[in-house]
Amino acid sequence: MENLPFWYLVIGLVLITMGLLHSHLKRLPLSSAIIYLTFGFLLGPFFLDRLHLTLQHSHLLELLSEVVVIISVFAAGLKLKVPFRDVRWRLVLRLASASMVITVAGVALLAYFIFDFSLGAAILLGAILAPTDPVLASGVQVQGPEDQDRLRFSLTGEAGFNDSTAFPFVMLGLGLMGLHDLGSFGMKWILKDLIWAIGGGVMIGWGAGWILSHIVTYYKRHNEESVVLDDFLGFGLVALAYGVAVGLSAYGFIAVFAAAISFQQLEKKIEQATGDSGDQTVGAVLTFHEQLERIGEVATVLVVGSLLSYVSLREPGLLLIPLLFLLIRPLSVYSVVQRQQAGGMSRALMAWFGIRGIGSIYYLTYAINHGRPATEAARISSIVLVAIAVSVVVHGVSVTPLMHSYERARA
Repeated sequence: MENLPFWYLVIGLVLITMGLLHSHLKRLPLSSAIIYLTFGFLLGPFFLDRLHLTLQHSHLLELLSEVVVIISVFAAGLKLKVPFRDVRWRLVLRLASASMVITVAGVALLAYFIFDFSLGAAILLGAILAPTDPVLASGVQVQGPEDQDRLRFSLTGEAGFNDSTAFPFVMLGLGLMGLHDLGSFGMKWILKDLIWAIGGGVMIGWGAGWILSHIVTYYKRHNEESVVLDDFLGFGLVALAYGVAVGLSAYGFIAVFAAAISFQQLEKKIEQATGDSGDQTVGAVLTFHEQLERIGEVATVLVVGSLLSYVSLREPGLLLIPLLFLLIRPLSVYSVVQRQQAGGMSRALMAWFGIRGIGSIYYLTYAINHGRPATEAARISSIVLVAIAVSVVVHGVSVTPLMHSYERARA
């Protein structure tokens, strides 16, 4: 408790600084995550020794990263205001499925054949590093429901989806390490962890969003003078979709994402029912969750920065990181995105902005909490933490100039 005043001071300075510098950072080749990462590293054992979280606190870190990812995928889903029959969704699904599988396979093959990981640990490492990040990718995400740019839409949708589509491969890796039941010939994994967990999550989330949007429409039509607490609606939908999905052994992240996509059709339903726009409700829910997402980003990236003090720089597997960003990610994108689907510059930016972040922290701590062997835990943790730090820096520095060039080319 004697450190409590210090933490009030640190948190206050960080939040005030970012509040004042937010508009300036948009013009600089510098992201807010880089500043949080630096603060976290300085507060860790290597310098000031004020932030003492380690991977031994994996249960706390899993809960923190889980909450932040839930909030961020919901906010991402609310921004994707495009009917599901639109051709842009095909590109999103390719990136979140085929491209992600190629990434998992690429990392796993290198880890197994070159860096002496067991097969299960190699697949687990690939699965942890595969999902792109909806939290740290704000610079390349759609800027709101009216932004329908194909590049931004694809990267936002990919990040929202693949935080769940990577999960089956986490379970596969754990299963091959003897820490999860895959069933005879892997049939339990295929039927439960792959088909049901993803498909069931989509159905549960979509159904929850559809039901709530109809309830709100009916309520507004018959109670025009009543005030609806928009923030409570959003929180309630997130908790309902996630809770039901996890309770039925489906993936909660994809349920929340699907619920958001379904719920944001509320605007059209209210306009048809009452003649008024539903933009106010959806917009308020989105704004509130974006603010929560920023707070969650501060907390998790500070923690990542402090955890870097425990990284082993002698780990040979760190060489996987440049291969991931410069070879595996571009190969995975160019393999599934055809020229007619996206122009040359768009494909190049999709290939580069495979941002790694909070989702990888969640999968890392989830695996640790499910009994991964200590020796392989230390190796994988070092690779994952450094990969996130490298991504924060190189993508954070490059996002402003590259996206400005992209916007000029579009114009």
